[in-house]
Amino acid sequence: MIALACAIAAAAMAKLADLPNEIVLIVLSQLVPEDLCAVSCVNKHLSVISSDNFLWERFCCGIPKSLPTGKNDD
Repeated sequence: MIALACAIAAAAMAKLADLPNEIVLIVLSQLVPEDLCAVSCVNKHLSVISSDNFLWERFCCGIPKSLPTGKNDD
């Protein structure tokens, strides 16, 4: 049963990684810090996306006003 759950989770993460980064950011923005850290361990692509400052600002500096535009988002 655990192997099946792991296989389903891996397939879901693979599909998540296939989405445009902007959509993945929206999905990841719904996670709590612990889950965001767990996602960052799945693969390099999700690790890079989950490190985006947009996702962490609300935990460190309050809630951001808008989604990143892709232009000089640091």
